[in-house]
Amino acid sequence: MVMIAVIFPFQSIVPTYLPPSTIRWGVSGPVATPIELRFGEQIALLGYTVETDRVSRGDNMRVTLAWKALKDVDRNYVLSLKVTGLDRTDYGELETYHGQGSLQTGRWKAGDTFTEDYEITIAKESPEAVGANLTVTLFDASDLTHLPVTDGQAKSIGEATSLALLKIVPSDWPPVPHEALEHEVA
Repeated sequence: MVMIAVIFPFQSIVPTYLPPSTIRWGVSGPVATPIELRFGEQIALLGYTVETDRVSRGDNMRVTLAWKALKDVDRNYVLSLKVTGLDRTDYGELETYHGQGSLQTGRWKAGDTFTEDYEITIAKESPEAVGANLTVTLFDASDLTHLPVTDGQAKSIGEATSLALLKIVPSDWPPVPHEALEHEVA
């Protein structure tokens, strides 16, 4: 009975409070697109990876963001990732605290660096094919104020920034051959 009382907390309770597997401390490996964006004076977005620039209606789009605390962060900010059509129609959104709530920004200390994976579900009601933007913002849930975003030269971008252009397509569209993607990029 004593063994159960000693082992139980470590096997059942402790794992519940660990950051989820979507978090990787220290930017583990390069991100596809390094950037330098600041959210206020405390948080930097170092880069991102978007799994694909073409996503089907009803599918999940995977995004990885690399974060760094520039100073100790004094509040818990909500991360908002939105997929918005060029006509400003919303096609998908994720609002969450970092680490699915277990790594809120109010706990970040200066120098903390990590990457985190996110999934955004694309609306099934999307039109046949549409261009869209992936935007990111951080805001305070208590008063809905957004952190101002600046680039590496301290130029103001606003309250949100576009990370990637996407194409939302029907799920029955054929995949793009890899060679065609290389040709388009070149």
